[in-house]
Amino acid sequence: MSFRTKLFKFATIAGATAVFATMSLAQDSKSTTNPTDKAGNPQKTERGFGKRGFGERKFGGRHFGPGMKGRGMGMMLHGLDLTDAQKTQIQSIMAANKPTQEARDEMRTLMMAKRTGTLTTDQQSRLTALRTGAEQKRIAVHEQILSVLTPEQKAKLDQRKQEMQQRMEQRKQWRQQKQTGTAPTEKPVTN
Repeated sequence: MSFRTKLFKFATIAGATAVFATMSLAQDSKSTTNPTDKAGNPQKTERGFGKRGFGERKFGGRHFGPGMKGRGMGMMLHGLDLTDAQKTQIQSIMAANKPTQEARDEMRTLMMAKRTGTLTTDQQSRLTALRTGAEQKRIAVHEQILSVLTPEQKAKLDQRKQEMQQRMEQRKQWRQQKQTGTAPTEKPVTN
């Protein structure tokens, strides 16, 4: 073997070693540092449970908590021309009925047990009780919010609900037609 070949092999091995060492150091530094948000608070980096995640504010693609603007009752109330007093009352109703962190953690633990198939009968009964309580609380909050609205606002809200149900029915029919192969090429227009 010539000197030139030996030198080339040595340089290749040294270069590969340097690349792998750099990559391993870069991976170690990424795992030890925790990213921060704009305010300088540490962010959670764990994901778990597939590409949708299960961590903070991620559960099957649904968002819970303060980032819930544009969903549910908030979306229905948008555009009703609420007064500042009504907005304040609704915000206080929502804040007073916000679930505790312990209840959310317990629900998350029970749902994880159900998903993995390790849910016991006691846990199942507790999960049912939590869901029933949450549904009752949701209905009570809905009634309290309706009591804040004027009759004109209630009428506009009812109209929106009917329009939403019609759009949902159109989408349902479109999906059924799509499955049978008779659907038009475009999805129905929803405003």
